[in-house]
Amino acid sequence: MKPDTRLAPRKVFFSDADITLKSGAKISARTFDIAPGGIALLLPRGLTMGEACVITVTLSKDGREEPVTIVAKVLYCILAELDRFKAGFQFLEVEPTGAKLIDELFAGTA
Repeated sequence: MKPDTRLAPRKVFFSDADITLKSGAKISARTFDIAPGGIALLLPRGLTMGEACVITVTLSKDGREEPVTIVAKVLYCILAELDRFKAGFQFLEVEPTGAKLIDELFAGTA
């Protein structure tokens, strides 16, 4: 197995997510992991590298569910299973509440 060369730590994170493409098309997805600057999602169709979108995902804070809206772009999209793709997204803009929740997930992670 090759060493992990990622630039930022990841946390396994499972939640439902909704993706809205620039065309207005909506895709239901499932989160795979999250990092301070991006997220990986499992989805039923492929996406184009560089494509911009809006991701809505729910994060937990003190037992409360908080919906978070993220503007992101597709960094990669690969076939993960026969009928499912895994796509990695880079955050371009995260609403302030969501940014704070993501920061709190990684507080103390070196």
